[in-house]
Amino acid sequence: MNNNVLVQIEKYIENNAIEDALNLILSNEKDYEHNADFWNLKGVLCYKAAEMAVAVSCFTRAVELDPNHEEAQENLTYSRTLLSDGADKDLYALNDEEFIIRIVDVLDNVIIEVETSIKALKTDNSSASMTILKNVQDIMKAYGQEMTRIKTVVPSRFMPNVFDNVLLCLEDCLADFSPNGGENLPTLVEFTLYSLLKELREEIYFFGYIFPDTGKMDSYYKKAFAEANANQYAQQSLQTGKFKYPVSILVPAYNKLEYSKQCIESILKYTKEIEFELILVNDGSSDGTKEYFKSVPHDNKKVINLYKNTGPTLAYLIGLRAAEGRVLATVSNDVIVTENWLENLLTCLDSDSSIGIVVPTTSNISNGQDISVSYQTIEEMQQFSRNYNVSDPSKWFERERLCPFLNVIPMEVFGKGLCPDRLYQYAEFSDDDFSLQLRLQGYKLILAKDTFCHHFGSISLGKAQRENDSLQISRALFKQKNKVDAWHDSQDFGANLLKNLELKTSEPIHVLCMDPGLGMIPYQIANQYKESRGTSVTVHHFSTLTNFPDISNKILDNYTLAQTTAELACVYEGMTFDHILLCRPLDEYDDSDLLLRIKKLLSNGGEIRFLIKNPCSGQMIIDLLSLNTQSFKKILSSHAITNLLVDAGYKDIKRVGITANSENLVQTVKKLAASLDIQLDRNHEVLYGSDALLFIAKG
Repeated sequence: MNNNVLVQIEKYIENNAIEDALNLILSNEKDYEHNADFWNLKGVLCYKAAEMAVAVSCFTRAVELDPNHEEAQENLTYSRTLLSDGADKDLYALNDEEFIIRIVDVLDNVIIEVETSIKALKTDNSSASMTILKNVQDIMKAYGQEMTRIKTVVPSRFMPNVFDNVLLCLEDCLADFSPNGGENLPTLVEFTLYSLLKELREEIYFFGYIFPDTGKMDSYYKKAFAEANANQYAQQSLQTGKFKYPVSILVPAYNKLEYSKQCIESILKYTKEIEFELILVNDGSSDGTKEYFKSVPHDNKKVINLYKNTGPTLAYLIGLRAAEGRVLATVSNDVIVTENWLENLLTCLDSDSSIGIVVPTTSNISNGQDISVSYQTIEEMQQFSRNYNVSDPSKWFERERLCPFLNVIPMEVFGKGLCPDRLYQYAEFSDDDFSLQLRLQGYKLILAKDTFCHHFGSISLGKAQRENDSLQISRALFKQKNKVDAWHDSQDFGANLLKNLELKTSEPIHVLCMDPGLGMIPYQIANQYKESRGTSVTVHHFSTLTNFPDISNKILDNYTLAQTTAELACVYEGMTFDHILLCRPLDEYDDSDLLLRIKKLLSNGGEIRFLIKNPCSGQMIIDLLSLNTQSFKKILSSHAITNLLVDAGYKDIKRVGITANSENLVQTVKKLAASLDIQLDRNHEVLYGSDALLFIAKG
């Protein structure tokens, strides 16, 4: 190391040659990263450049490297005083973007100071830690005076509460030190204050600087998202190969104390054979949850008390930052776990390194994750589960998305910075997005039907979120981020495509899915065969949709993107399929020979399935009367489709009505028809009441 470099930097600073000093510092930063004199000089340079928050960070680093560095100590004390006294009084002169960047810079440096405080606590130097925290408190109070402007610029529902939580947590840290020497300081500083500051920084940065600019969002999600949200303990453990605990169990709660009690009592009762840390996050409850969490008897316990509600996503992320296990098991506080729940889920998770999440089944949930079971009491439920919860790989089903009311995830996922996105402030569509992000990184999502846990349901998110327009708001956010509609696969009654599916008895089974979107139909047919016959299915995917290639080719095997459906014969030359499924309505295809092309690819006895929008539905008739035909690209009648199938050589043609119209609408159309002396029969009633028609035919 050349000390002449330090001498030259000092000369440049003394002569006010700021740019020369900066260039020399930047070119030598790596060589001098552990040199206290270097960091002290860098701090002086930042002070001269009026970057007070950065100067504080540099002086802090210098003192951390050399606690006896008197000049750095004096500079640190002085610069902190200036910062807390509002040395950045020029904030009003900054435009909104510059203002946010300044606030984020301050928070970055505050976070560095808190990291230093944590290190001091771990070396039993609580006095030094408290000195740092007092300075942090002064800085946060000073910038708290800018909260009115911050709230104007940052459209985050919960950011003000996170800011208040930081200030209140700092008060608790200082108060805890006085009477008992800081008995609770490690948890308060490392797992509450630090996590809150990280989340505050990201709320302000994302909602104030990134969102809703599409270009900035695309860039942010490529790298910055992972860097900002990665679990630091998982990152360290992935390097060393050692985790502090086999499992971390996280339970976030906002009120609903009686549910939380049943949940946590069940965890303690039915998780006996596996060592775990218990992370309890009280998200600003007012019903005694704080006191109850403190009383829970478990040795490896972290209680994170938030003073004001931050919403389900942030409460989860704050708890996630505290997790130090090899696996994170998250349990909603409206869940009761059962015997062997964790053992079974871990058995599944550990069976394949590409599994990113495992969720058990229950009796009260959407997304096809439930099973039919009847019980009247919790005791009856536990008795059922005792017999039901037997590990069985044949009951593990890969899915395209999961509702994670209870889930286990390997911490390597969080070490890579994958996690639920704060973008979804109402929590809706967060599950869809996280499922997609896991799949894009090569992870599988598994529904473990060999394990049952009770879910009360409709408790966790709360009534307020269901009363606003959050569903459509969140759906639009998903589309803005991912460039596709989360409901793409279920639109146009796509979920009915496999209705009355006739499973083949021969093996192997080959399936061709056309325009599979996010994969709902491919996974459904594969799982139906596995669950009913224990048969594996090979699925090929073919698409001409240009809005899906960047996603579909990453999440679906055997995926082909073609320019037109005329390429089917070339792509699948020499192959035949037992099922060919059109995952979007036939009337959306422009290829008049499509049915003929598909017929040539069907195996003996193979079938084609597709839907059409029913032009004779009651809703369509009303739309025509009101001159609204925007939902139809072209109109194909049921009779015309049947003729096309016959002409193409199909047999055993079946038509199934997909009922969606209300009875009132059907009756209105029937009355209209009767007034025109139209003779009605059963066929009219079926067609009037069906918004879509499912056609099934064999080759």
